[in-house]
Amino acid sequence: MNIKNNKSKLSILLIGAKGCSVSEGLLKCLRNAKYENITILEHSKNAAHIYRVDNYLITNKTPDDGEDYIDNLITICKENNIDVVLPGSTWEARIISEFKDKLNKSNIITLVNNIETITIGDDKWNTYEYLSKLGIGTPETFLDIEEVVNNEKTTYPIIIKPRQGRGSQNIFIAQNEIELRIICDYFVIKGLNYIIQEFIGRNDHEYTVGVISDKNGKVIQSIVMKRLLLGGATGYAEVCEPGFINEFCEDVARKVNSTGPINIQLRLDNNNKPSLFEINPRFSGSAPMRTLAGFNEPQMIINNFFYDEEIAQQKISYGNKYYRAFQEIEIPKNSEKGQISNLL
Repeated sequence: MNIKNNKSKLSILLIGAKGCSVSEGLLKCLRNAKYENITILEHSKNAAHIYRVDNYLITNKTPDDGEDYIDNLITICKENNIDVVLPGSTWEARIISEFKDKLNKSNIITLVNNIETITIGDDKWNTYEYLSKLGIGTPETFLDIEEVVNNEKTTYPIIIKPRQGRGSQNIFIAQNEIELRIICDYFVIKGLNYIIQEFIGRNDHEYTVGVISDKNGKVIQSIVMKRLLLGGATGYAEVCEPGFINEFCEDVARKVNSTGPINIQLRLDNNNKPSLFEINPRFSGSAPMRTLAGFNEPQMIINNFFYDEEIAQQKISYGNKYYRAFQEIEIPKNSEKGQISNLL
């Protein structure tokens, strides 16, 4: 089968399959683009979406194993004739990007941003320092609790989060100094490095923005969604008409030399100016909402990274609104295939 002429047969390895994860959203995007040959790689059989594809693999290697993880991944890809690897989390994207050349030499195309850009976004203190040097609007950020407590300009509430986080875990809002000290003590006890960040704007002025750049760093297009959080993730989003937020985020993508997918999270400050508080140089959990709006990021990146096609401007349905909902998957007794429940 010539996959150059039959894109639906492209062999894709999707890493991650737990419910309500970025990988779940990517699976939806791939289905929307009519890709049929999808294999899921997971660390446990207790992962909802391995039962929704024809092929899945379980591995005991994780990105924490370093190059051994990459060697194992190459073996898996060769044994299963994988063409493209698509990781869901920054945890996986970072190590894959670091060894991208090694994977490429084995004819495996990786749908990840470059390691320099991932390094900027993966460490939130690095993000703050990099953006500040470039004069890009970002909340004031600190490493030292005493510097915050003794600063007469400090106001509450204030945000405390890990320097390197996975998803939206361990993000706290302190309403006063007592809460701030308790939360920081929690991070110390858990052995987690943290940052303390100024609380900007209002909850109803928060945006998640996807910017697509091609493999040479040319910014192609962006999509802005005004959002509300549910359990730390986007629970509701509305697609915004193009405007100054698109321009701001596309400029950021250029300045951090993004190549591929990047997700930017920001709020508008009291002067209605963007204040960027997080960069995720990977696909977003909002990807399926964006796909429904006509902006299928995985499909665009596959076309450029694998097929070497120019990425075309997409026709986006501005004004559409989306809600994230939970959905059960049922695996009948003695079956290896699951089905979406029809309770609704």
